[in-house]
Amino acid sequence: MIRMLIRFAALAAVALLAACAFAPKETFVKAAYDYNLAVEESQNQMLLLNVVRASKRHPMYFTAISAMRGNITSSAGFGDSSIPVGGGSASAGTIAPNASYSANPSFDLAVLDSKSFTRGILTPVPVETFQYYWDQGWPKELLLNLFVASIKEDEGAASYNSPGAPGYGEFQQRLGKIFCPAEKSPAECSIEFKGENDYLDVPDFGRALAMQDAVKVEKAGLRMVRYTKDDRKNDEDQAMKDKGPVDGHEIGAIRLAAKKKDVRIVVNGKVVCTGKPKPDRKCDMHVEMRSPEAMLYYLGEILRLPRSARPMIRSCVDDVSPTTRLFDPDSGPEVGDDNAVAVRYMGQLFAIANQRESTCDKPRSMHALSLIGQLIGQLKESSDLPVTGAVTVVGGTNR
Repeated sequence: MIRMLIRFAALAAVALLAACAFAPKETFVKAAYDYNLAVEESQNQMLLLNVVRASKRHPMYFTAISAMRGNITSSAGFGDSSIPVGGGSASAGTIAPNASYSANPSFDLAVLDSKSFTRGILTPVPVETFQYYWDQGWPKELLLNLFVASIKEDEGAASYNSPGAPGYGEFQQRLGKIFCPAEKSPAECSIEFKGENDYLDVPDFGRALAMQDAVKVEKAGLRMVRYTKDDRKNDEDQAMKDKGPVDGHEIGAIRLAAKKKDVRIVVNGKVVCTGKPKPDRKCDMHVEMRSPEAMLYYLGEILRLPRSARPMIRSCVDDVSPTTRLFDPDSGPEVGDDNAVAVRYMGQLFAIANQRESTCDKPRSMHALSLIGQLIGQLKESSDLPVTGAVTVVGGTNR
């Protein structure tokens, strides 16, 4: 009897070890890998789907996975087992051990329609963001076509970056002439970014900061820095020399430690202004920047065009002649089997083909979506991405 119990305990230990070995470390790594790919696919499909909606002039809708959980469990059992009892028993004990594991993923999907997100996605991208991508070496003509919505020189009429619309050819000519002429390589196309400070005036130097002052600073989009009596004296001395106000500010008004860097674009010595015109600022030309939503709509306008009419750009820094299409998805019967992302909308299939080689003559479709995805990601806040307290299993795989 004791010998039989020892055998039973040994077999039980083997079954438990088998259950543990059935879900090894590689299983958890593979699950994390698969979930990451699922997030990639869902975000890429959301972006392309909204481009397709824009091409049909339909409303856009934005969603995001706020949380994804992978629940992997393992179990072990012994089936039907019997152990002989009594010294004279001749019956044999039987054990049928078994082990299994199951993966039960779940996720929270957030609808991005809050006031702050909607306002952000409709706000033109600041010049500082454009400067970041420019300095990082992104294809210059890709950036110019995505970011710039219109160009207006001096007192002339504005040219609009609207593919397929009258005047689009004129816009492309202006864009190339001003920023990146055809006779120059993209590496030779240079833009200077010069910054100057805006100030917020608060009277009565030395008094405590009141709540209304803090509200004014916040509304002005400024940040707090220290402003000392020496700073004031320097301003007053300069004003005595100039016999007038300093930077448009009266001497009696003290600049509260609040500044904001205002970045200007300078091309070939010409000042390019963005945003709302200011009466005290001289501009040689005015450029209107796009919002992330407007960029998606712009790609929708491109998708609406016949392939032969879609905009061409130079996508490599060190080449002059090779050009490729900025955005060039396939649709309908053109869609192949090997795609980076594909969506079906209103019964029609749209896809961006995989590019096994990244060369200068390959379309920049995924490159454009990547940039817009990063801009939209900056607008997401924790309040837009709630996480449920209770985990609900929405799918499972048993093995």
